[in-house]
Amino acid sequence: MADGTERTKTTRQRVDAGLMNKQRAARMRDSAGTLMNRDRIGAVGLKADADRLDREADGALDRWRYTMGSPEITPGNELVPPLNQADLDASESIRDVARQSVDMLAHSASEQRMELALKNDSLSMSLEMAREMKARTANEKALAHQDATTHKLAMEFMANAGTQLQRTKQVGISFQAFQIYSVEAARMTNAATRLMAAFNEALLTDARRRKGGKQSMTVKHVHQQVQVNDGGQAIVAGSVKGGRGANGGSKGATK
Repeated sequence: MADGTERTKTTRQRVDAGLMNKQRAARMRDSAGTLMNRDRIGAVGLKADADRLDREADGALDRWRYTMGSPEITPGNELVPPLNQADLDASESIRDVARQSVDMLAHSASEQRMELALKNDSLSMSLEMAREMKARTANEKALAHQDATTHKLAMEFMANAGTQLQRTKQVGISFQAFQIYSVEAARMTNAATRLMAAFNEALLTDARRRKGGKQSMTVKHVHQQVQVNDGGQAIVAGSVKGGRGANGGSKGATK
């Protein structure tokens, strides 16, 4: 709920809230100093609350300065995010990665693609698919890896479906067990079919990308000149091959 409220706040509202939190934090620190001699534990807690308000205020004001200033565009065409005072380590890590050169980004992305394919036990197929598709761009390489992983899962589902069907042929199997194995086989076959359809769609997507999404149609014009005398009839057709006559001879062909 808090995230949704934060997203709906305007820049001006975030700035106002940040400045108010700064003032509240300062007052709480003054109170903590006064309270220290009488209630040390309460003073420590009050100071901790003041520090939390300060961090929240710094985050809000940093986002404001970032929004109002000139944005920094990364080589990956993203905006460099502002520092998040609540989680500086993660925030700085994202900023460092976002500012990497194009070559470094490509190297990191390639490594991540291969790591993900390795987790799915489809690295060899992914690399072979990318080579076969002559993948050049990052999108084409990602599509090749998706194809390979989808194919692997589809074949595994089909193999499991076959295993379930074999179990239905056991001697003395109960009707309930027969139903369970049959249902599982049907479910796995359905999953495999969906994966195969996704695989085929991905191949079509790659083909459309390489053609630029354009379709071509060839129109052929055929000019024929036919002379028909008075009272005569004519049939205009393409090339028509003659059939066999009654005596085995060939009938005439019409063009």
